[in-house]
Amino acid sequence: MGVTGKTLVVSIVHTKAKKELKPLNQLLNNKLTGEINQFEETEFQNWLKESSDNELHYRRMHDAWVNDKRTPWVKGQKSTFERISKQLDFEENINSNETRVNTTSWKVWHKMTAVIALVLGMTAVFYTTVVLNQPNEMATTEMVHKINPAGQKTRISLPDGSVCWLNSESEISYLPNFVGDKREIHIKGEAYFEVAKDAKKPFDVHTPTMVITALGTAFNVSSFPNSSTETVALIEGKIAVKCENDFYPAVLPGEAVSFNKTSLSSIKKPVVEDYSEWKDGVLRFDEANYQTILLKLERWYGVNLTVVGTPPSDLRYKAIFKDEILTNILESMKYGHDFEFEIDGKNVKIMFN
Repeated sequence: MGVTGKTLVVSIVHTKAKKELKPLNQLLNNKLTGEINQFEETEFQNWLKESSDNELHYRRMHDAWVNDKRTPWVKGQKSTFERISKQLDFEENINSNETRVNTTSWKVWHKMTAVIALVLGMTAVFYTTVVLNQPNEMATTEMVHKINPAGQKTRISLPDGSVCWLNSESEISYLPNFVGDKREIHIKGEAYFEVAKDAKKPFDVHTPTMVITALGTAFNVSSFPNSSTETVALIEGKIAVKCENDFYPAVLPGEAVSFNKTSLSSIKKPVVEDYSEWKDGVLRFDEANYQTILLKLERWYGVNLTVVGTPPSDLRYKAIFKDEILTNILESMKYGHDFEFEIDGKNVKIMFN
């Protein structure tokens, strides 16, 4: 048992304003078609960095552009083209793509224009009525969201065979079947991943400040909105971690990268605790103050904790529990700490004397 701590956590949610739709569409169009100039590229990069939603929006558009291009072709178009060409004395070699025309006659040019206009018109009608009405996987696919309320933990099987253990008050989102050239997941809260190997398709986990890249490995990510730090701890394999302006290309087993949201700084350090034990029902307090204790108990058991009175400022608590009920934990904490508690359903009151 330990002795001694306290503090209070304030959660701040920040939402960035979105730019006007019309210039943004033009900017994205220029980017996708490769017609973007240097000034527009700077504007595009600034917009991309504004939020993870912007990154996701562009990634889906890019994947649709790259993976879903179709060559419109009308059934019978070839025979129709040849028949009309013959009637107009215009020869078209479809196989070799070589065109032979009588360049001395303006009538032939006029006829050729008519043929091209006809074929393009048929193609446009087909593309509008058939291709655009076919289901587009990227356009019609919505993100998969997995959300755990307080007091709930789940094991999730991902589309590629990877496994995710999602902690309480946590959520992940991803595209079904990981469409595109990457397997990407966005997370709020905490999750433990065991990643299936696929050298051709990296596995990226995005938090508000970090991007973790792996091919086949196991790691834990903690990124709660009301915490001042985000941490990724590697259990096995190897990962690369990018956080703001820092990049760690090779994080090894037994190492963790933590990003401090207040100082906007990061550090790679040896792991001093088992970051993944929560998924096995282990609740640990390591010289924790009451700020940490109350937040963890609320999240773990899905209760609302109210403190009456003032805990001693130097109070700390050290203990390890496995699959323990809340009553027993509070009873254990009472020894050496001068408080009483009442439990009424989801409401818990802790009263210091």
